[in-house]
Amino acid sequence: MKLSGKQKKAFIIIGSIVLLLAIVVVAINLIIGHLIENKVREALDKQKEKKYNIEVRTVRANILTGNINLKDLTITPDSLFLELLKKGDADKSTAIELSIPTLRFAGIRIYQAITSQSIDLRNILFKNAEMTVIMGKKSKNKPKELKQQGKLNIDSIYIAGINGIEIGAIKFRNCKLHIYDLVNDKMMLENREMEFEITDFYLEELEGNQDFFSLHLEDVKLDLKQEKFMIPGGNYSLYFGRIYFDLSRSVLELEDMIFTPTYEDKYKLAKKLKFTSEIYDISVKKIRISSFDIRRLINLGELAIDSVRVNSLKLSILMDKRLPFNLDRRPKLPHQALKNMKMPLFIGRVSLKDSYLE
Repeated sequence: MKLSGKQKKAFIIIGSIVLLLAIVVVAINLIIGHLIENKVREALDKQKEKKYNIEVRTVRANILTGNINLKDLTITPDSLFLELLKKGDADKSTAIELSIPTLRFAGIRIYQAITSQSIDLRNILFKNAEMTVIMGKKSKNKPKELKQQGKLNIDSIYIAGINGIEIGAIKFRNCKLHIYDLVNDKMMLENREMEFEITDFYLEELEGNQDFFSLHLEDVKLDLKQEKFMIPGGNYSLYFGRIYFDLSRSVLELEDMIFTPTYEDKYKLAKKLKFTSEIYDISVKKIRISSFDIRRLINLGELAIDSVRVNSLKLSILMDKRLPFNLDRRPKLPHQALKNMKMPLFIGRVSLKDSYLE
C-alpha cells in the first residue's frame, strides 16, 4: 500500500512525537530517579550514629514502576557499643545486626510524593535478609529520653522533607533469624527460610520534632505459618504450625509447637552424650501469652507477662542412667535459676489444660 505525501508527513510527525515523548519520559525517569537515589543516601547518612554503621552498595529508583531498590544494605553495631553491651553499660540490653541483599520499596506514588511530600507505599520487601538479635548483659543504666538518644532507635526515625508515610505491608521472603548470646559467645536460636508479613502500622511525625517520625505499632499484626528453628548443637529442632502476634490485644499465640530431637531414635542422641542427661520431646497444641510489654522487652531486656495458658502439653523425658553423672555440674534450684536468668521474667499466672508428663 502506497502512502500519499500527506500520510507520510503525518506518519513522520506522529513517529517523531512518540520518540520525543519516549526520550522525555526516559530523561525524567533518570533525573528524578537520580534525585531520589541522592535523597535515600542522604537519609541513610542521617541515620548514622556512634552505635551503628550503615552501608549500602547501590540505590536504584524507577518512577515508571514506582519502585526504589537498595542492594546490599548492612547495619552493624559498632565494636565499642558491643563492648558496652557485653558489660551491661549500654543504655539497652539488645542490639540488631542486619544484612539485606535486596530491599525494595514498591508501588510508590511518585507524583504524590513530589507534590505533597507524602509517601504512600504498597509494600516493602525484604528478600534473603539475615537478622541477628544480639543479647547483651542487662543494662545498668536507665533508658534516656528521646532527645538524648541517637537517631537510630525504636522510638523515632529521621526522614527529612516528608510530611507523612503510609505503608500497606512489610514482606519478608526467604529470610533468616538468629539470636546470639554476646556474653557467653554462643548462638541461642537460628531459623532459615522465614516468610511472613507485617500489617496495620504507620509512621507519624513527632510533635515538636521536625523530620522525626514515630513508628506506630499499636495495631500491628504478625502471622507466621510452619516455621522451623534449629537449636544450636544440632540435637534439637523447634517447629511451630503457626505464630500469631496481635500487639493491639497484646496477645501471642503459638500453635502446634514441637520441640524434638533431630534423631528419630532418641537412643542415638543418648549415645552422643558423655554423661547422664535429660532428653526432651515436647509437643503443645496451643500456647496463649497475654498482656506483655514489648517496649519494656526491647528497651530494658525484661519480659513481663500477665498470663500464660497452655493447652494439650505432652512432655516426655528420657535419661540413659547407664552413663556416669557429671559431678562438676551444679544445677541451681528453680528459684535460684529464675533469679539468675539472663532475661528477667515476670509472669502473673500459668495455667495448663489436658497436659501430660511421661
